[in-house]
Amino acid sequence: VSNTQTSVERWFTQKLAELVVPELALNLVPVKAELSQRLSMFGSRFANSATLQVQALQHLQEKAKAGKQPKGPRGVGISYGLTGAVRTAGTGNLQSFASYANGPYNANFMLANDRDLPESAASTGVAPPTLRLQPKINFDVDL
Repeated sequence: VSNTQTSVERWFTQKLAELVVPELALNLVPVKAELSQRLSMFGSRFANSATLQVQALQHLQEKAKAGKQPKGPRGVGISYGLTGAVRTAGTGNLQSFASYANGPYNANFMLANDRDLPESAASTGVAPPTLRLQPKINFDVDL
């Protein structure tokens, strides 16, 4: 408010200087003092006004909204997958993976030659199957 008051006072002094007739020798100090007093009074009332408080509240709400990311639509997405493993006889020095995805469908395959390793049969005592396929259904829930 004080910045605005200072600029209005400067503008008033400039325009007053253009209008004053030098021959009249008028004392303009009381006029400037009255303007300054009225501007101060108006500025203090405006700072406490409901209008300014509502504007400040709207400004805070806009800043708060700007910090939030908009949520996407809620829903459930379903995708289907197939995971496969081929385990051939060997000592485990060959391992390979491949993946493919197209829309809601994806496939993952593994090839390894570790069927003869003792670690492969450690939990069951039986060698793992040569080919293993696992179909999958994935649910992606957006809240």
